[in-house]
Amino acid sequence: MMKIKYLRLSKKEQVDVKDSFYKTQKGIAVQKNLKVAKICAILCIIYSIYLVFDYLLNKGSITDLLFAIAIFIFGLAGILYAHRIFLKAVNEYVIKSKK
Repeated sequence: MMKIKYLRLSKKEQVDVKDSFYKTQKGIAVQKNLKVAKICAILCIIYSIYLVFDYLLNKGSITDLLFAIAIFIFGLAGILYAHRIFLKAVNEYVIKSKK
C-alpha cells in the first residue's frame, strides 16, 4: 500500500501542494474530471431525493423507492471515489516531487 504523505502534511503545506499540483498538466486534467464527476454525483443525489418525495406523495410502488435508494448510493459512492482519486493523484505528486 502506498504511503499517504499528503495527509501527513500540515494544513498550510497541503494547500501549497494542492495549488502547485493544480498548476501541472495532470492536475488541470484531474481537477476538470473530478468537477464533472462530483456534479454528476450531486445531481444523482438530488434526483434520488426527488424520487423519494414523489414516492411518498403519490404512494408509488416499492420498486420506485428501491430505485431512488440505488441512485442515492451511486451518488454517494461517486463523491467518495472522486475524493479518493484526488487524494491518490496529489499523493503521487507529493511523492514524486519530494524525491
